[in-house]
Amino acid sequence: MKAGRKPLHSEEMEEKAREYLADCPDVVPTITGLALHLGVGRATLNAWVAADRGDMQEIAEKVAMLQERKLICNGLMGDFNPAITKMMLTKHGYSDKMETDITTKGQSINTWTVNPVTTNKNA
Repeated sequence: MKAGRKPLHSEEMEEKAREYLADCPDVVPTITGLALHLGVGRATLNAWVAADRGDMQEIAEKVAMLQERKLICNGLMGDFNPAITKMMLTKHGYSDKMETDITTKGQSINTWTVNPVTTNKNA
């Protein structure tokens, strides 16, 4: 195993990242898979994406989009485990939670005032 400085972001790294997108060896592409393909840690790759170095941000977004598409298509076809697919799709904003508001439609509820009634005839 080589020791020393981590690889620097370069055009060569971006080309390797594009290769990962084009011919992904993983069942589902991931940022972890991309980092392994590039030979860098996730933290290094995330730093490149956050710093918007070259095309890395766009490549990382395409990895996420390709992952989402593969999860949906293979999940619908029954090729993927439904529980794992469902869990992974939550990272893309999907949810099976339903929020219903059948009484107020987002408006405030009318408040009723109850006035006491007395049984005393003189009051």
